[in-house]
Amino acid sequence: MTVNGWVSAIPMAPTQPGTRSFTTGSHRGNNHSVIFNVPSSAWKYMDLPA
Repeated sequence: MTVNGWVSAIPMAPTQPGTRSFTTGSHRGNNHSVIFNVPSSAWKYMDLPA
């Protein structure tokens, strides 16, 4: 991910579930979230015209 010139590290690929069934809830895939910690210095303030 890139934010105003700051580039994050590439996250590791999630592991695949060992089983795919309706009872384990993995019939649609991994449902994996990736969290990025973007430093405040990467965000830029833009003053928009009124």
